[in-house]
Amino acid sequence: AVARVAAGEKINVAQVCRETGVSRAVFYVKLERFKAEGSAGLAPRSRAPHSRPSTTAEHVGEAVVRARKELADEGWDNGAITIRWRLLDIARSGEHPTGGPVLDPAEVPSRATVHRILVERGQVVPQPRKRPKAGRRFVHPA
Repeated sequence: AVARVAAGEKINVAQVCRETGVSRAVFYVKLERFKAEGSAGLAPRSRAPHSRPSTTAEHVGEAVVRARKELADEGWDNGAITIRWRLLDIARSGEHPTGGPVLDPAEVPSRATVHRILVERGQVVPQPRKRPKAGRRFVHPA
């Protein structure tokens, strides 16, 4: 129907849209794309964003993984809270004890972001048995 309208044929757009389950606004968007790009304009397009401004910077992720390894080598707990504490301590002092990169205090990620970075990089082994029981609720008696 879009190709026929683009070729100049007169059709009942509202009826075609009802039959195909498409809004008229979508029909006219497809028509403009068809006129500009040909049949390639009718193909579905990606809905992914062009950029991801909230993505954590690569050097921050590297610092998190490095801090985890250093803590593990020193025999300390190397969870997200401890990693964040170490990164904050290094950022406040302005120098890394082993000569590594120093983050700005504003760049140090939150505990949740540290955990997400570790999961994305395969540093955390999932332990599904630790999940809380669903439906358990404790209510304080009145």
